[in-house]
Amino acid sequence: MNTHNKNSSTLNLPRLVMMVLVALTVSSTLVQCAKRGRPSGGVKDSIPPVLVRALPQNMTTEFEGEGFNLEFDEFVQVKNLQQQVVVSPPLNYPIEVYPTLRASKKFQVRFKDTLAPNTTYSVNFGNALVDFNEGNPYPYLTYIFSTGAAIDSLSLEGTLKDAQLPKPDNFVSVMLYKRDSTFTDSTVYQKPPRYITNTLDSLKTFALKYLEAGTYELIGLKDANKNNRFDPLVDKIGFFNRPVQIPADSASAPVLTLFQEIPDARVLSTKLESPNRILVAYQGAREELTLRRITALPDSVPMRVLPVQGKDSLEIWHGAFEADSLAFVASNTRTGWADTLVVKMRKLKADTLVLAPVNRKNVLPTSPWRLQANVPITKTNPAKILVLDKDTLALPVRTDIDTLGNQLILNFPITTDQNYRVQLYPGALTDLLGHTNDTVQYKFSVNPPEDFGTLKVIPKTLRGGPATPVLVQLLNNDFEVERQQSGPAGIPYTFAFLEPKKYWIRIVEDTNQNEAWDTGAYLMRRQPEPVHYFSEQVNVRPNWEIEQVVDYE
Repeated sequence: MNTHNKNSSTLNLPRLVMMVLVALTVSSTLVQCAKRGRPSGGVKDSIPPVLVRALPQNMTTEFEGEGFNLEFDEFVQVKNLQQQVVVSPPLNYPIEVYPTLRASKKFQVRFKDTLAPNTTYSVNFGNALVDFNEGNPYPYLTYIFSTGAAIDSLSLEGTLKDAQLPKPDNFVSVMLYKRDSTFTDSTVYQKPPRYITNTLDSLKTFALKYLEAGTYELIGLKDANKNNRFDPLVDKIGFFNRPVQIPADSASAPVLTLFQEIPDARVLSTKLESPNRILVAYQGAREELTLRRITALPDSVPMRVLPVQGKDSLEIWHGAFEADSLAFVASNTRTGWADTLVVKMRKLKADTLVLAPVNRKNVLPTSPWRLQANVPITKTNPAKILVLDKDTLALPVRTDIDTLGNQLILNFPITTDQNYRVQLYPGALTDLLGHTNDTVQYKFSVNPPEDFGTLKVIPKTLRGGPATPVLVQLLNNDFEVERQQSGPAGIPYTFAFLEPKKYWIRIVEDTNQNEAWDTGAYLMRRQPEPVHYFSEQVNVRPNWEIEQVVDYE
């Protein structure tokens, strides 16, 4: 028995060794798999789907159906259909695609409209058709057909620009309106175009294809409502200066500059914000709007109208009076629009005078120091204003009131590498309601000169010659104007004491010399004032002076 056990153990030893080796191998494999993580699944599919067939086939003439079918070589799904698909000429109703909510190799496209006779249609799917696995789009698949005997083959290509920014918006519609006996100035506001294309999310150029010969109005539209009509309150528009002749202008590559119009000035709403303040919301240019009080009040009741900074609103400030309402006539001095505004008085919490420095940091030695007031300032008492430098030396101060911005301006010597303390004692300011300030104190400092940078900009001579008036502007990352100078083109403009950061350089052709950029107007056939950007942002570094010549396209 013992011998048998011994011999049996001897005979099974290789098997035990093999079992141990297999177990170690499996354990090692499991550890390695754990380290590698989840399998990758192979090479990522980057090939877009392929259209196998279209029924009726693409470029069909004498089209009579209610739609067409598409078949692909792999499963495809539909994404952002209404945003991506562009049908030209436009239809009254969007196309319908089945199936919409699941992937398929076959799709039915159906029209809800009655198609026009003898017309070439194009259905551009943009990037709406993508494969099911990786989302690779079939880029800009276009189905063409004609309800007549032939496919129109003419085309027009061009470029888009933005009137104020370096690059135009995405998803800009470019339209052609037939300039026939039915076309008027109001057509673009009321009717869809004859032909349309869209830049979608990637193009800054446009191509209108499969066009019929004729004379057209060329329009670019950032169509916020997606209704193929110009809505001035929300849409940007660009137009070509003259009618376009197809095919004569097919090689001219027109440029459309998109701009936002300023609507006609009018009051939108009124609201009593406090016993002495009425908020008036408006649209359009504030300079065209007038407010005339028609409620009879004693001459002793003060009143002032102030703009709300950064908003299309006005504040009507007034003193106390005995009446249950206050009435005004608002009018537009250019268009003749007028309306009567009646504001009911009621008990509300009164405003109190609040002051705040305009610049709490980055105070520059090139500008006076300012305090912003919330209630209109009527007078100052310089004897109750004290300014001390870091050596506690009192500085001479001259005060002014910016009545438009409702700011107290303190003029005193401001130098770099210096600290200041501004003290306002009671009675330094008096507001419209007869209130005066409490004792307030403000401290600020100006950095040493080596903390600032200097940028010298030389705008090259424009096509109008060296006498062309220009605005030389430095813009931040949000394209807000931080510094500006005006004068003729072709001479240097030096911007000193700049905060170190990146700036855009923009040159505005200030044709009317009002030191502001002016937008365009479609009905007046007025293009916006041209602007020119330096090709890239300029990095201003501390204690450096940079000279930049700005050339134009």
